[in-house]
Amino acid sequence: LETFFPLFSSYIYALCDDASSIIYSTNSVLQAFQDDGVVYLELRTTPRAIPSAGITKDHYVQLVLSCISSFKSPTMRTKLILSIDRRNSEQEALEVLDLALKYRSQGVVAVDLCGNPAKGDVSIFREAFKRAKSENLKITLHFAEAPHSSTDIELRTLLSYGPDRIGHVINVPEEIKEIIIA
Repeated sequence: LETFFPLFSSYIYALCDDASSIIYSTNSVLQAFQDDGVVYLELRTTPRAIPSAGITKDHYVQLVLSCISSFKSPTMRTKLILSIDRRNSEQEALEVLDLALKYRSQGVVAVDLCGNPAKGDVSIFREAFKRAKSENLKITLHFAEAPHSSTDIELRTLLSYGPDRIGHVINVPEEIKEIIIA
């Protein structure tokens, strides 16, 4: 937690800070998965505004979707998942949901909850995930990724969102495992 998550805010976000770097990195990721023989790929990204480059969150999503649609692959089909970062506010989460719904017809298939598991209160995202469910948009969650994010209250809150997929599922108490199985 102390070394991994700061990489995104300190390095990765700084490296992808304009349209050309977003396009380059997206195309590189697509090519790497194509080279590995992947036939179905779901890329995940958190929409970011980059004011210094004149990029809004909407434009950011358009850039990534443009790369996906123009990437020519005879075998790989690619979709996009838009992420809500645990550091986001409720309003920012709803903005991500709005973007996911806006671009659903262009390949956005789900919304995700991600980010540093030591940060944020996941209960503030209830309305965003409730709306996603009501709009038949898939939900995927980073779940029990670290001890910080594995409290009974947090895990039950996340499960109440009705996720279609949970990832990591590493630090799960027995009683929560039973709920997941059910």
